[in-house]
Amino acid sequence: MGFFDFLKKKDVNNGYEIEDDSFIAELHHISKGPWHQYDVTIGARGYGWEGMLGWANYMASADLEHISKVSYAMLAGATEEDITEEYLKYNDFTKVPSLQEERGVLSVGGMSKTVHGPMQIVWINQTNFLRFFTIVDDENLMRRYAETVIRRTFNTKDAMKLARPIQPKPVEEKQESGANSNQEESIEALKAQLNEAKKNQGDWQTPYTKLLKAVYNRPVLFFALSKGQYDAEKATSEPLISTKDFGGVPALYVFTDVEIASGWMQHYGFITEDMKYGLIGAIEKQPCNFQSTFTLARHLGAQMIMLDEGGSYVAIRLDQFMEVNGIDPKQIEIAMSKEESANMIDNNVAPEAKFARIAAIPLTKK
Repeated sequence: MGFFDFLKKKDVNNGYEIEDDSFIAELHHISKGPWHQYDVTIGARGYGWEGMLGWANYMASADLEHISKVSYAMLAGATEEDITEEYLKYNDFTKVPSLQEERGVLSVGGMSKTVHGPMQIVWINQTNFLRFFTIVDDENLMRRYAETVIRRTFNTKDAMKLARPIQPKPVEEKQESGANSNQEESIEALKAQLNEAKKNQGDWQTPYTKLLKAVYNRPVLFFALSKGQYDAEKATSEPLISTKDFGGVPALYVFTDVEIASGWMQHYGFITEDMKYGLIGAIEKQPCNFQSTFTLARHLGAQMIMLDEGGSYVAIRLDQFMEVNGIDPKQIEIAMSKEESANMIDNNVAPEAKFARIAAIPLTKK
């Protein structure tokens, strides 16, 4: 079946719910007048362009009818190119000429047979993020809908059924009295608490520590990529360590939200010379990707993290970030093939500490 084969688990119908862990890691509901926006983070590795086209075709056949909007964009937040009429000539996303080149964002809107109303779905390339626009003001219903979209279970016995919520990892330190360990505070809420505490000269260390942990617990982070290390043939680069801020102190540029990363990229013109890729890359937390990235950054001279520049940014000391999250600065994992490892052992050569290559996010060709 392609990309989502890895998502399949054994589902056991238990009447009201699916006896399986949900694929929804987070769901955020934003009301915009009569319209409602639901942002969903999938608790699995991200998808790519071919997966997006196949997924859009599935939704057009399984739930969305009377398709009234099809568009693509450079990246989240960029200007959209409407190709609805072009799509209607082919009725197959994989055959639409404008979609033959990899894009950053794909939006498809129509009438949902399931919720009996308009529905627009937005896919963002190289992420594990989905966005839904609808007139439905019902988080429970939209959680069911999103679960069904991810599992592709429309017109089956498991359609519109809830799965078990993803259980949070055990918290090592003791919770404060009255605290709800299942309620994770949002990144933006923690930033607001931190700024308020600093403004009033209060206890800023508590929200600061919580923020550092919340950032590290994200399923995916976005990193600014180096122009100098960009490989045009493979469309990959390495995380950027820059001295443009903090009085020349080397820093990593990290983003918790793809839209903030997109705005930063557009503001600073961080795109490739051929205008095909944005110099932003996504790194998933598993397995040990965050630990290796931050440890290598420290080894390569980074001392600070510029978090979410372009949004509500926060300056973070890299050593503090690693200490709070239990990252051992002496333990460095370097990705290499078995052949490379064997060759180094045979020749008594120490491995070179360097970042793993990261795929740059593709842009829309104008």
